[in-house]
Amino acid sequence: MGQCVTKCKNPSSTLGSKNGDRDPSSKSHSRRGAGHREEQLPPCAKPGGDILVNGTKKAEAATEACQLPTSSGDAGREAKSNTEESSLQRLEDLFRRYKDEREDAILEEGMERFCNDLCVDPTEFRVLLLAWKFQAATMCKFTRKEFFDGCKAISADSIDGICARFPSLLTEAKQEDKFKDLYRFTFQFGLDSE
Repeated sequence: MGQCVTKCKNPSSTLGSKNGDRDPSSKSHSRRGAGHREEQLPPCAKPGGDILVNGTKKAEAATEACQLPTSSGDAGREAKSNTEESSLQRLEDLFRRYKDEREDAILEEGMERFCNDLCVDPTEFRVLLLAWKFQAATMCKFTRKEFFDGCKAISADSIDGICARFPSLLTEAKQEDKFKDLYRFTFQFGLDSE
Protein backbone atom coordinates (compact mmCIF):
# COMPACT_ATOMS: atom_id res chain seq x y z
CA MET A 1 0.00 0.00 0.00
CA GLY A 2 3.11 2.19 -0.08
CA GLN A 3 2.16 3.60 -3.46
CA CYS A 4 -0.83 5.30 -1.84
CA VAL A 5 1.62 7.63 -0.15
CA THR A 6 2.90 8.93 -3.45
CA LYS A 7 -0.55 9.16 -4.99
CA CYS A 8 -2.07 11.30 -2.26
CA LYS A 9 -3.29 14.59 -3.58
CA ASN A 10 -3.32 16.38 -0.22
CA PRO A 11 -0.11 18.45 -0.11
CA SER A 12 -0.47 18.97 3.64
CA SER A 13 -0.41 15.21 4.23
CA THR A 14 2.15 14.03 6.74
CA LEU A 15 2.59 10.84 4.76
CA GLY A 16 4.64 12.25 1.90
CA SER A 17 4.63 14.69 -0.95
CA LYS A 18 3.18 14.21 -4.41
CA ASN A 19 6.52 13.06 -5.74
CA GLY A 20 6.98 10.52 -2.95
CA ASP A 21 9.66 12.44 -0.98
CA ARG A 22 9.25 12.19 2.75
CA ASP A 23 9.14 15.27 4.88
CA PRO A 24 12.54 15.34 6.63
CA SER A 25 10.86 16.31 9.90
CA SER A 26 8.60 13.24 9.86
CA LYS A 27 9.54 9.98 11.53
CA SER A 28 10.74 7.16 9.37
CA HIS A 29 8.98 3.85 9.86
CA SER A 30 11.86 1.80 8.54
CA ARG A 31 15.01 1.49 10.60
CA ARG A 32 17.94 -0.39 9.20
CA GLY A 33 19.59 -2.71 11.64
CA ALA A 34 16.61 -2.70 13.96
CA GLY A 35 15.73 -6.15 15.20
CA HIS A 36 12.29 -7.71 15.03
CA ARG A 37 9.84 -6.10 17.38
CA GLU A 38 6.21 -6.78 18.14
CA GLU A 39 3.75 -4.39 16.54
CA GLN A 40 2.49 -1.92 19.12
CA LEU A 41 -1.03 -0.65 18.75
CA PRO A 42 -1.50 3.10 18.86
CA PRO A 43 -3.72 4.33 21.70
CA CYS A 44 -6.80 4.63 19.49
CA ALA A 45 -6.35 1.08 18.21
CA LYS A 46 -6.53 -0.55 21.62
CA PRO A 47 -9.94 -2.01 22.31
CA GLY A 48 -11.58 -0.29 25.23
CA GLY A 49 -13.48 -2.02 27.97
CA ASP A 50 -16.77 -0.76 26.57
CA ILE A 51 -16.35 -2.42 23.16
CA LEU A 52 -17.69 -5.88 22.43
CA VAL A 53 -15.97 -8.44 20.23
CA ASN A 54 -17.36 -7.13 16.94
CA GLY A 55 -16.47 -3.53 17.72
CA THR A 56 -19.99 -2.56 18.69
CA LYS A 57 -20.13 -0.42 21.80
CA LYS A 58 -21.93 -1.97 24.78
CA ALA A 59 -24.47 0.85 24.77
CA GLU A 60 -25.40 0.07 21.15
CA ALA A 61 -25.64 -3.64 21.91
CA ALA A 62 -27.81 -2.93 24.94
CA THR A 63 -30.12 -0.79 22.81
CA GLU A 64 -30.36 -3.56 20.22
CA ALA A 65 -30.98 -6.14 22.94
CA CYS A 66 -33.85 -4.07 24.35
CA GLN A 67 -35.52 -4.06 20.95
CA LEU A 68 -35.41 -7.83 20.49
CA PRO A 69 -38.77 -9.63 20.31
CA THR A 70 -39.77 -11.55 23.42
CA SER A 71 -42.01 -14.18 21.86
CA SER A 72 -40.73 -17.73 21.54
CA GLY A 73 -40.28 -19.64 18.29
CA ASP A 74 -38.89 -17.28 15.66
CA ALA A 75 -37.42 -14.92 18.26
CA GLY A 76 -33.89 -16.33 17.87
CA ARG A 77 -33.97 -16.00 14.10
CA GLU A 78 -35.41 -12.48 14.29
CA ALA A 79 -32.75 -11.45 16.81
CA LYS A 80 -30.00 -12.76 14.53
CA SER A 81 -31.62 -11.06 11.54
CA ASN A 82 -31.90 -7.72 13.40
CA THR A 83 -28.28 -7.94 14.50
CA GLU A 84 -27.13 -8.76 10.95
CA GLU A 85 -29.19 -5.89 9.54
CA SER A 86 -27.75 -3.39 12.02
CA SER A 87 -24.24 -4.69 11.34
CA LEU A 88 -24.81 -4.33 7.58
CA GLN A 89 -26.08 -0.79 8.15
CA ARG A 90 -22.96 0.06 10.17
CA LEU A 91 -20.80 -1.39 7.38
CA GLU A 92 -22.71 0.63 4.79
CA ASP A 93 -22.22 3.82 6.81
CA LEU A 94 -18.53 3.04 7.28
CA PHE A 95 -18.02 2.33 3.57
CA ARG A 96 -19.88 5.52 2.56
CA ARG A 97 -17.60 7.56 4.83
CA TYR A 98 -14.55 6.64 2.72
CA LYS A 99 -15.86 5.80 -0.75
CA ASP A 100 -15.06 7.89 -3.79
CA GLU A 101 -17.70 10.33 -5.04
CA ARG A 102 -17.67 8.93 -8.59
CA GLU A 103 -16.77 5.26 -8.09
CA ASP A 104 -18.34 2.72 -5.74
CA ALA A 105 -14.99 1.95 -4.12
CA ILE A 106 -12.58 3.34 -1.56
CA LEU A 107 -9.73 4.92 -3.55
CA GLU A 108 -6.49 6.74 -2.59
CA GLU A 109 -8.00 9.68 -0.71
CA GLY A 110 -10.55 7.52 1.06
CA MET A 111 -7.85 4.98 1.88
CA GLU A 112 -5.74 7.70 3.48
CA ARG A 113 -8.71 8.83 5.62
CA PHE A 114 -9.48 5.19 6.49
CA CYS A 115 -5.87 4.61 7.60
CA ASN A 116 -5.85 7.86 9.58
CA ASP A 117 -9.03 6.80 11.40
CA LEU A 118 -7.44 3.41 12.11
CA CYS A 119 -4.34 5.25 13.44
CA VAL A 120 -2.05 3.43 11.01
CA ASP A 121 0.28 4.65 8.31
CA PRO A 122 -0.76 3.34 4.86
CA THR A 123 2.68 1.72 4.54
CA GLU A 124 2.32 -0.36 7.73
CA PHE A 125 2.13 -4.13 7.66
CA ARG A 126 -1.30 -4.01 9.31
CA VAL A 127 -2.75 -2.36 6.19
CA LEU A 128 -1.33 -5.20 4.10
CA LEU A 129 -3.01 -7.65 6.51
CA LEU A 130 -6.33 -5.88 5.94
CA ALA A 131 -5.84 -6.00 2.17
CA TRP A 132 -5.13 -9.73 2.51
CA LYS A 133 -8.23 -10.39 4.62
CA PHE A 134 -10.32 -8.20 2.29
CA GLN A 135 -8.81 -10.07 -0.71
CA ALA A 136 -8.16 -6.72 -2.40
CA ALA A 137 -7.29 -7.01 -6.08
CA THR A 138 -5.65 -3.59 -6.38
CA MET A 139 -3.42 -1.50 -4.12
CA CYS A 140 -5.02 1.61 -2.63
CA LYS A 141 -8.50 0.39 -3.50
CA PHE A 142 -11.24 -1.55 -1.73
CA THR A 143 -14.34 -2.28 -3.78
CA ARG A 144 -17.68 -2.46 -1.99
CA LYS A 145 -17.62 -6.28 -2.19
CA GLU A 146 -14.04 -6.52 -0.92
CA PHE A 147 -14.80 -4.16 1.96
CA PHE A 148 -18.02 -5.87 3.03
CA ASP A 149 -16.69 -9.42 2.61
CA GLY A 150 -13.46 -8.49 4.39
CA CYS A 151 -15.19 -6.87 7.34
CA LYS A 152 -17.44 -9.92 7.64
CA ALA A 153 -14.37 -12.19 7.46
CA ILE A 154 -12.77 -10.41 10.42
CA SER A 155 -16.12 -9.95 12.22
CA ALA A 156 -15.85 -6.17 12.45
CA ASP A 157 -18.32 -3.48 11.51
CA SER A 158 -16.63 -0.35 12.85
CA ILE A 159 -13.25 1.37 13.08
CA ASP A 160 -12.91 0.19 16.70
CA GLY A 161 -13.82 -3.34 15.64
CA ILE A 162 -11.18 -3.37 12.90
CA CYS A 163 -8.57 -1.95 15.29
CA ALA A 164 -9.48 -4.62 17.82
CA ARG A 165 -8.75 -7.30 15.19
CA PHE A 166 -5.17 -6.20 14.46
CA PRO A 167 -3.59 -8.35 17.23
CA SER A 168 -5.44 -11.48 16.08
CA LEU A 169 -4.56 -10.76 12.44
CA LEU A 170 -0.88 -10.46 13.38
CA THR A 171 -1.10 -13.74 15.31
CA GLU A 172 -2.90 -15.43 12.41
CA ALA A 173 -0.22 -14.30 9.97
CA LYS A 174 2.40 -16.10 12.07
CA GLN A 175 0.78 -19.50 11.43
CA GLU A 176 2.72 -21.34 8.75
CA ASP A 177 -0.19 -22.02 6.37
CA LYS A 178 -1.61 -18.51 6.77
CA PHE A 179 1.82 -16.97 6.29
CA LYS A 180 2.23 -18.86 3.01
CA ASP A 181 -1.18 -17.60 1.89
CA LEU A 182 -0.26 -14.04 2.90
CA TYR A 183 3.08 -14.36 1.08
CA ARG A 184 1.39 -15.52 -2.14
CA PHE A 185 -1.20 -12.77 -1.85
CA THR A 186 1.48 -10.12 -1.28
CA PHE A 187 3.54 -11.32 -4.24
CA GLN A 188 0.52 -11.19 -6.57
CA PHE A 189 -0.65 -7.90 -5.05
CA GLY A 190 2.74 -6.36 -5.83
CA LEU A 191 2.75 -7.69 -9.39
CA ASP A 192 -0.71 -6.33 -10.10
CA SER A 193 0.31 -2.82 -9.05
CA GLU A 194 3.04 -2.48 -11.67
